[in-house]
Amino acid sequence: MLSHPKKASFYSSTTTYDDYGAEVKANTLSFETGVRLVTMSFKEQMRATGTVDTTKFHCFTRKNTNTLTVASGDYVLVDGVSYQVIGVDPMYQNRAEIMFLLDMVEETIV
Repeated sequence: MLSHPKKASFYSSTTTYDDYGAEVKANTLSFETGVRLVTMSFKEQMRATGTVDTTKFHCFTRKNTNTLTVASGDYVLVDGVSYQVIGVDPMYQNRAEIMFLLDMVEETIV
């Protein structure tokens, strides 16, 4: 059985334009589900960059119709911390789980 101990809220990001042509960005709640956050392995990071970055995480969740709609640029809120989806597992058709690469963002998304 899969273990997903943290509740995550997924927000889709939309951009509209006001009467003056300025961008107006909005984040709307898409769905909530359980996730498991895993930091990128120490060995991978040291080999690739020489440093360890604690702001990037792998996010694992059950694959369903909601999680398949998540795209790069969407946002995730886990334990009050905002993350942006910067990557989606390209081989998600082979597993019961889907993986996202998340990057911590400074601003609050809601």
